[in-house]
Amino acid sequence: MISVFFGPMFIMNSPYEFKRSQACRFVRDGGIVEKRDEARDRRAIRVAIDSGHGPIYGNTANVSAHGMRVVLHNKRVLNPGQHVKVTVSKAGKHYQLTGEIRWFRFEILKNSLGLQFEEINDQFCLDILGVAPVGTEDHPYEKSFENLKLLHDEYQNNLRYGGLFVPCDDSPPPLNQNVWVELKLGDQGFRQQARVVIHQVGGFGVMFADINDVQSKIAKFFN
Repeated sequence: MISVFFGPMFIMNSPYEFKRSQACRFVRDGGIVEKRDEARDRRAIRVAIDSGHGPIYGNTANVSAHGMRVVLHNKRVLNPGQHVKVTVSKAGKHYQLTGEIRWFRFEILKNSLGLQFEEINDQFCLDILGVAPVGTEDHPYEKSFENLKLLHDEYQNNLRYGGLFVPCDDSPPPLNQNVWVELKLGDQGFRQQARVVIHQVGGFGVMFADINDVQSKIAKFFN
């Protein structure tokens, strides 16, 4: 059995001065219920969603770096779990994104859905939200090791299995989202994409898609 340890977590408020929900975490019936604290844009922006059967048009009702709520212009139905291509159009610019339908709601006049982005798009967030998001290749999350022994211990416990605990002071990215993480030892380091698999106190756990690549890069630290 492969076991991966993910350490403790606390939450600090987002510094962004956009409309946002207040962050909180509490335990209910043994589970964690979470409200996110992040930059949001609640203006209506034109969007086209393609599930492979032609585009479905709508307008955003709530946009963050991690996803959006969309009010559709027709009564077509999309199922939770579907992966779709998304085109967001604003001020003559078009942003190509991919995501997963998280929920779908039948309403009297227009249906709506929740979409989670597969990756955080740097330019989209800069133009739409006015912020440089953490988790992109240009602005990765960071995991630093003070010395070689700490890196070696982390490798033995987690990294050799493809897992890593990433510290995070703010609300963590959604589960199953792909983010970029930079591993650093002194002035050495490398960036790697990974999938968020768990939320824990003090941060979140990820699994790297290419374990062999991570292992080969870490080996260079010990040479």
